Amino acid sequence: MLIPKWLLVLFTATVFCLHAWAQEPAYLKYSVSDGLPSALVYCAHQDSKGFIWFGTANGLARFDGNGFKVFGIRDGLPDPEVLNLHEDSNGRLWISCFGKQPSYYKDGKFVTAANDSLLAQLPKSGAYRFFEDSKKRVWLICGEDFFYVYSGNKIERFETKNTIQKIGEINGNIIAYGFWFLYKLVDQQESEVIYIAPPPFFDVPYSTMVKLKKGLKEGNAVDHDFFSKYRHVSITQVGNRVLYVYREGLLLLESDGVNFKEVGRELGNFFATGFSDRKGRLWVRLSETGIRCYDHQKDGLTKPKEYMKGKKVSSLYEDKEGNLWFTTFNDGVYVLPKNAAYVYDKSSFNLLASDNITAINTLPNGTLVIGDDGGKLYFRGKKGWTTQLVSDIRAYNRVRQIQTTQDTQWIAVTDRAIYSSKQGKLLPNRALGSYKSASIKGNEIWAGTSNYLFKLDREFQNEAILIQERTMVVHTDAQDNIWIGTLNGLFSEKDNFSKDIGKKFPMLAYRIVDIKHSDQNTLWVVTPDFGLLKVLIDDGKVKSVIPVNEKLPAPIENVNSVHPSKDGTVWLATNTGIYSIGPQWELAHYDLSNGLVNNDVSCVFVEGDTLWAGTVAGLSRLLLKQNRTNADFPTFITAIRYNLGNEKYQSDLINGPTEVVLPPGATMLEIELASLYYGSRGNKRFEYRTEEQLLPLRYLTFKNLFNAISGVFSSNAKVANVEGAVRNYGVNASYGKFLTTVSAILPGGVKSTTPDQITILILPHWWETAWFWLSIIALVILGVARLFKARENFLKVQNANSELQLQAIRAQMNPHFVGNSINAIQQFFYPPDPIKASEYIAIFSDLLRRTMYFSERDFISFEEELAYVQDYWKMIKLRFGTRFNYEITGQEHIANNTLFPAMLLQPVLENATIHGLAPNGHSNLQVHFEYNQNRVFCSIQDNGVGIEVSKARKLTKAGIKRVSKGLVLLKKKIEALNELHPADLQLSFKDLSYENVGLSGTLVVLSFVPTKIM
Repeated sequence: MLIPKWLLVLFTATVFCLHAWAQEPAYLKYSVSDGLPSALVYCAHQDSKGFIWFGTANGLARFDGNGFKVFGIRDGLPDPEVLNLHEDSNGRLWISCFGKQPSYYKDGKFVTAANDSLLAQLPKSGAYRFFEDSKKRVWLICGEDFFYVYSGNKIERFETKNTIQKIGEINGNIIAYGFWFLYKLVDQQESEVIYIAPPPFFDVPYSTMVKLKKGLKEGNAVDHDFFSKYRHVSITQVGNRVLYVYREGLLLLESDGVNFKEVGRELGNFFATGFSDRKGRLWVRLSETGIRCYDHQKDGLTKPKEYMKGKKVSSLYEDKEGNLWFTTFNDGVYVLPKNAAYVYDKSSFNLLASDNITAINTLPNGTLVIGDDGGKLYFRGKKGWTTQLVSDIRAYNRVRQIQTTQDTQWIAVTDRAIYSSKQGKLLPNRALGSYKSASIKGNEIWAGTSNYLFKLDREFQNEAILIQERTMVVHTDAQDNIWIGTLNGLFSEKDNFSKDIGKKFPMLAYRIVDIKHSDQNTLWVVTPDFGLLKVLIDDGKVKSVIPVNEKLPAPIENVNSVHPSKDGTVWLATNTGIYSIGPQWELAHYDLSNGLVNNDVSCVFVEGDTLWAGTVAGLSRLLLKQNRTNADFPTFITAIRYNLGNEKYQSDLINGPTEVVLPPGATMLEIELASLYYGSRGNKRFEYRTEEQLLPLRYLTFKNLFNAISGVFSSNAKVANVEGAVRNYGVNASYGKFLTTVSAILPGGVKSTTPDQITILILPHWWETAWFWLSIIALVILGVARLFKARENFLKVQNANSELQLQAIRAQMNPHFVGNSINAIQQFFYPPDPIKASEYIAIFSDLLRRTMYFSERDFISFEEELAYVQDYWKMIKLRFGTRFNYEITGQEHIANNTLFPAMLLQPVLENATIHGLAPNGHSNLQVHFEYNQNRVFCSIQDNGVGIEVSKARKLTKAGIKRVSKGLVLLKKKIEALNELHPADLQLSFKDLSYENVGLSGTLVVLSFVPTKIM
């Protein structure tokens, strides 16, 4: 029986091999392009606030987690070449510059030999080393013959020769003979021992090398020739162990409290000082490139790990977080984070066929499985790594998917084949097309290809084509329902893949990239058009679709795959790194700055606290530390910048005041922020909280007062998320007093427990203050009050004048009325008619009495005015008898209590009776009242010859022109009343006889507004 060629190739390729997979940590790097003043960095040191300082060839640099602040000669630095740094317990950062006396930096200022008499006593030296003893004195070592002790108020100078006896007499400490380097050891009785190690190539006998205060015997267990033969470089102590670094080798000694014994020795080519980290490991820099780490408690000096291969390391420093900083002579600074990401690529593992990792999953037994673009699988189990080729095609052949089941079976889908771990079966590429995806349901395997969706059993038998369509994704949900993604959208097995779900939910009518489920009712669907979609389902039916990008502050595009983790977080692999979306839509981003080997991520898998990312450049492993809700790293508001006119201003706030005052007119305000977390380079954001407070009294504004008062009843705090390290207020910042609190937030939502706080006082212009506007309001009120007072006085004068005019008019109207009435009485004497005369005089007397009474009032009731008119006409009727008739109509339309201008009708009626009588026949006088459009109208009409004819006749008889005195006085009275009541009365007099041509007699209309004066 012939064995198929593809099966022979498969069996040949699936020989498992154990291999120790070397992993390279993902260093974070900072160079000149990031703001370092030089690629040559001598040293690093972290101060008490948490900032990292670097001594470089071109200045002193302070790092705040985001950027570098560089100090040079203009800032007070004695020389730009900084060789050594050390901060003492008083907050002084001691600085050794090449060829200068030492200086220190404190509270934002440099103290140097130029401005401090104590430092001026020190000699200039190529380099100084610093050490602080238990009495807080600073030791300054600069040469072979002398060293100095600085106590704050004095500097003492000591000779190196016979130092043990002299120093012992002064401070009780025992000093081992030597020069240059200072180290502190504490024995079991906590007695302080200080070691001053000599420079390279300096021979020192062992007898003078180690002295302990309690009289330790000389190390009998140590080969005395080792110390006399080799030239040592440094001494490093961890617990009761001491590592001596020599140019020709290493010697590890251990003390039992009495003697030292050798526990390890390695010959080699070493150059610099040793270093011990917090874990107790010993680090030694090699003479050429790289650095070694010795876990001496576990392996002694036998199994060192090498770091920074090919790099010329100048120093090693461990910060408070446990991150290791490597400074170099020519390549800036490298950081090995405490929880460093690790990279797996071809350079670190020679069996890795390709750096393009395309699939990741875990088997039920916990074994991690990854696949590459060459059809090869890599298994990470308890015994190490093994590999397996799952296709007979070794060219470009992506592992698209790794599916697992609870019964330990797994299948791997490649472009050219499907491999099943059960009995090692392979389903090669055939006429069905290129494989895209597969899923296990019960005893069946459902597979999608470039042409079909088909299913078959786990033995790769009983194949059945279900639909003929390019099927990109096949997925089995938690309810054991099959979903497929095609070029035309999402389809469900529940509908036999025939129902077009995209008709009801248009977002699901486009190409599907990936499908995963997180629970029984949720599918996560990736589309190129709308990004990630949260699809709520029930028993194979779509209930609703939520576009995730609409929930996020910025859309996530170009998603390659999705992975829901057990804690409810959804992870997205994109071409710009990895994004995580929390249950409440919390967003975090991971990329190169967090340790990814490349930002183009094909797949992501999260298990517990470990994230695995498959990229085009290899596999990355990140430790997430998701269980931490906060972290002990400080946040700082480091600087403030603004423009005032054409000038730019900047202030350092690290050592500055807790309140910053900005002048009026400040523009382009920017606040620099820093998070002193050094485990990642970027992707930090800041929670920027501002709460408005009352301005100082002299700068108080109405807006600020309102905001501050409203904040008493409900918080007026505004919270903004700041991406990056600068809070930009725009061109013009609003004035006010703002209490600003800033907290840094790391990827994954880890928040700083030590926020920074500062008060920013932005002063308003003088014309924006409440006092300015109160002054304006006061001036306006004063002006209005004065105008009102002036108007009131004017009106009083005007009213008084009008009243005097009215009184004068009344004084003239009364005699006119009396005169006309007396002239009428004469008619009753020629011929005599004593009865009518008596009745006439009685009515006249009553009218005269009422006339005098009414003349003192501006208004009377309509009832009184009407009674007066009727009595007046009775008197006229007595005079003219049957020749005169009158008629009053419409009085029922006017309320009796309506206020009526006093004596308004009498002059018109008098004029009508005297001048409007018909020359022959009967005279008729009609008075009509009407209420219309809120006005009272009174029309008076007679059938006489008219006023103009009457005037002409009298002019012909007398030869002089006579003017009706009564009407003239009435018009003046009307003007006076309107002046007294300009907005209320609106009294009008119209002689319509002139307007109605051909009218016989006179027609006069009087009108006024009664309601406003009632």
